[in-house]
This record gives sequence, C-alpha cells and structure tokens, in this order.
Amino acid sequence: MTKIVLVGYRGSGKTTLGKHLASHLNIPFVDTDHLIESKAGMSIPEIFQKEGEEGFRLRETMALKEALLLNSAVIATGGGIVLRPENRILMRKSDLIVYLVAPLSVLVERIRGDDHRPPLTSLPLEEEVMTTLKQRIPLYEEVADIILDTSRYSVEEATREILKKVKKEEACSEPLCS
Repeated sequence: MTKIVLVGYRGSGKTTLGKHLASHLNIPFVDTDHLIESKAGMSIPEIFQKEGEEGFRLRETMALKEALLLNSAVIATGGGIVLRPENRILMRKSDLIVYLVAPLSVLVERIRGDDHRPPLTSLPLEEEVMTTLKQRIPLYEEVADIILDTSRYSVEEATREILKKVKKEEACSEPLCS
C-alpha cells in the first residue's frame, strides 16, 4: 500500500514521471487534472472560464480526495494544488510527497505553447512563471518529503531516486531500488 503525491509547477514533469513511477511500482497512476476534466465533462480552460479559479480549486480538492481514497497510487497534482491549506493537509495522508523542480528557463521551455492550461496572469510567460513560483515555492517546500530537480535526471533516474525514498518495502521492486 503506497501513495505517492507529486507536486510542482506545471512543466516540472509530474505526469511523465508519475506514469513511469506507477508503472514500475505496478500501482495506478492518477492525474488530478484529468480526473477534474473527466468529472466536469469539460477542459480546464473551460472550467476556468465558466467557474473561475475558485470553482476549479474546489474541483481540485474533490479530485485529490478521490485519488487519496485509493489504497495505492502515484498521484500527479496540478501546479496550484498547494494554494489551498486543505489540500496541503490532505496530501499529508500519502506516504511520500515529492516536489519536482526545474530551473525557470526549463519550465518556460516545457510549457511554452501549452494551450491546455489557461494563463495565470496577464504577464509574459517567463514573468508569470517567476511571479507564480515566488508564491508557490514555500508551499511546495512545506509539504515536500523530498525535492527532485527533473532537469538533472532522466525519467528512469528520477524514478530510481524516488524509489530510494519509498519507505515501504512492498512498494519497491528490484532492480530499481538498488
């Protein structure tokens, strides 16, 4: 029984790494953004347009609660999930919270042209990321059990680093845990 929650800014690698990690652990992968879209029957930009950020954040909390009901899962969260104190408390019910980071230039490059996420401010992308990170970094750090820079590792290497930190032996399968 293992629940690993991945947090970090968009473009930090939560979905890519989460799928890979879940595959190696042979447990479900849940992306809270996809869960929100599935339940709402609309995209995240549509939710923001119709319900505003507050409506989206409420849906995000419900998706997190649902994901945490699973006995085992790797859960990739939306970048702003840490903004609500309730979510930070809920995430602590997991076995491990991994904060994925990357340098500003890497994040900007990874998310440039991503129409799936609405702009968070009216600022140019690099300024938006910098401004938003200033607000969120302390919150990511508050919940994190470990911090991993995804720009320094391949997906396989990052998976290995996380598996080293997983405390339950049944969650760790050889040879990745060496």
